[in-house]
Parts: sequence; structure tokens; C-alpha cells
Amino acid sequence: MSEQHRKELLYALAVEFRRRSEDYFGWEDGDPSPFVGTCQSEAPRLADFLIGCGFPDATAVMGRYMNVEDGYLAMIDLDEGDDLSDWDNKWTHWWVRVGDLIVDTTADQFHPSDPGAHRVVVTGADDPAYDGNPPWNDILAAR
Repeated sequence: MSEQHRKELLYALAVEFRRRSEDYFGWEDGDPSPFVGTCQSEAPRLADFLIGCGFPDATAVMGRYMNVEDGYLAMIDLDEGDDLSDWDNKWTHWWVRVGDLIVDTTADQFHPSDPGAHRVVVTGADDPAYDGNPPWNDILAAR
């Protein structure tokens, strides 16, 4: 299978997975993303779905997402007194890695002004918005 065909197939499968998740959550067009804070549970479910669809190397990955809109801050529960003055636009996030591709069905939570453009993302593992090797991975590996 060509790389382009593989990417297109993964996108179609991720769209179907997302549609099923939206049905489960009762989401309707125009509503805010129902996936704020759900990536940790959705990514393993997506990986299992993709494995069942013939992608045995699908793996849920915890890393950092670095393309967050400022409007995201208004959607999350911040504690009173949280200091965001040093906010570096890096948020813990989960997605699925399939070979050299990233599949993400919850990135829209970070883009409240244009969620449709980020509803389903299939991109290269070198996409600068995704850091799959944050510092804590080195700490965990040393244990």
C-alpha cells in the first residue's frame, strides 16, 4: 500500500471512529468539542479500533501538543490563582502513532475558533505541533 493510500485510509477510519464517538457523546454540529479532557481515554480506544482494522502497530502516545489557541484557556477548568504568565503553549495530550503517522481525533479541543479544521488530524510524526518525546519520557525510561 502506498504511503498516500495508507494516510487516506487512516483518515477515513479516524473519521468513522470520531463519528461513532460523537454519537456516543450526543454531539451536534455547532456544539463545543465534547472531547475536552478526553484524549487520555479516546486515544487507546482509537488505537484498539485501528488495530482491529488492520493496523497492528497503532499505539496510544502521551506527549505534548504545542499548537493551542488562547481560546482554549476559557474552556478548561483553571484553579483560582493559576499563574499562566509563563504559559509556553504546551499541553499534555494523547494521540495515536501508526508507523510514521500521527492520528488525532481530539485535537479540535485546542482550537475552539476553528474546530472543524482539527476534528480529525492525520499528519507526519515530524509535525511540530506534536512532541512525542517530552522530558518525562526520559524520567520514566530510567525507572
